[in-house]
Amino acid sequence: MSSLPVELKAESVSKNPFFQVLRQTYSELYCLAAKRGWKICVPHSTSIRGATLNEHFFKSHILQSSPYFKEEFVTLNGQCVIYKNGTISTKTGFHLPRKVYVLNDELFYTDDFQSFTVYSISSPLVGLYDDGGGGGGGDHHLFFDSHAHSPSQSQSQSQSESQTQPQPQPQPHCAPHKIMQIAIERRSESDCKQLLALSLEPLIYERVMEEIKQFSDQFNRSYVMIKGYTQAASKRIEEFRNHTFEQVVLKANASKHENSKHRAKQKQKQKAKAKAKRYQFNKSELDELKSAFDSYLSFILFDRIFNTFLLRHFKSEDERFTNKLLYLEPLSQHTIGIKKQFESRSNFKCAVERLATLNHLQCPLHKLAVLQATFKLIRDEIECQHTETATASKHEEMALTTDDMLALFTFVLIHSKLQHILSNNEYIKHFYFPLHCTAHLDYFAATLQASVLYIKDQLFKQLQKQHKQLGICN
Repeated sequence: MSSLPVELKAESVSKNPFFQVLRQTYSELYCLAAKRGWKICVPHSTSIRGATLNEHFFKSHILQSSPYFKEEFVTLNGQCVIYKNGTISTKTGFHLPRKVYVLNDELFYTDDFQSFTVYSISSPLVGLYDDGGGGGGGDHHLFFDSHAHSPSQSQSQSQSESQTQPQPQPQPHCAPHKIMQIAIERRSESDCKQLLALSLEPLIYERVMEEIKQFSDQFNRSYVMIKGYTQAASKRIEEFRNHTFEQVVLKANASKHENSKHRAKQKQKQKAKAKAKRYQFNKSELDELKSAFDSYLSFILFDRIFNTFLLRHFKSEDERFTNKLLYLEPLSQHTIGIKKQFESRSNFKCAVERLATLNHLQCPLHKLAVLQATFKLIRDEIECQHTETATASKHEEMALTTDDMLALFTFVLIHSKLQHILSNNEYIKHFYFPLHCTAHLDYFAATLQASVLYIKDQLFKQLQKQHKQLGICN
């Protein structure tokens, strides 16, 4: 486990450079966090020297209460953390597991005298430190413009060593750092391809691209998906990815560097070892590469899978489902299952509009990003309305549970007028391949499935019962 450095002491948050840049340069983000009462985590000033303080970095340190568990919080980038017993631990959505210490907390106030909490934490939650995937060791490395440096060294040691030793060159597997700063569900097709190109040796990357081309050409030309056997196509794609990584990425690296180690002389051996080390990946890095592989392939196969087969397979069911949703639109929020304190005067207009864009996306992660944004807009609407009305509701009454979110999302889905709901559900269910780095998206995929079942098993049956009583045939 990580231990708190003895020499690290609490400091004044107001003088911390992270906090100053957030207030001055990212004032809109700071004001929004203050207004909503979100918690701001400020890394100790000694832990962020040389850091690039960008919007992604700040959003990863602003926490909203999780609607699911009391000790969980969600960052503005959709990552999940746990705050317990004076420590904050990363849970999902982070490149590497991390545990930091809360040194102290301070109350700040808005112009309207609303309070919000600012935590001083021992080190940042993202970006600077790489613990090699172990998630616990006390040795960390601080990146200064992609150069490794130990935070335990004193400033005088750093200066003397820089004069006597050449600066280490950036490692190739650190080159994708900028791409990894983009939320995984928002990376474009070119981002995914570039991540693979920057992370793999050139010859291995070329071979991976050749494998993808051969597989996708054959799949798009001749593969036939049979209704009811979507999982077979999903399994074939996942097996292709796993085989490519086992036989091309990992095996090729190992055999190549092992052979060069035997052939080379002593000096060449050291170079070969260094090169081999550069292209070794820990589990988190492999997950990132697999996700990039999956997403890149999904762009190529989408038309065949979704447009050619799934839309045709679910054509009649989708039409019946959409037509029945029209009968559910007049139902009140209360009837759908939304508690009074969560009801929206605008009928969650922003969330409805966002969900309606789902069919514009191809990659499963991009579709999940739409669901994620929809959930956030639902939460924002509730929090904003609660703040405006300044009701005296107890904190427990305003805590959203999983059942609350299911009812809220179902209401939004009904009003979104979204086409091909069942096709999208089938596509996400089978062609989103969960990994540790995408674990923060699992809930959204599960809620879409649960919402479809809730509509079918409860709301449609309830509607059918009402129609029978009224003598209406549908």
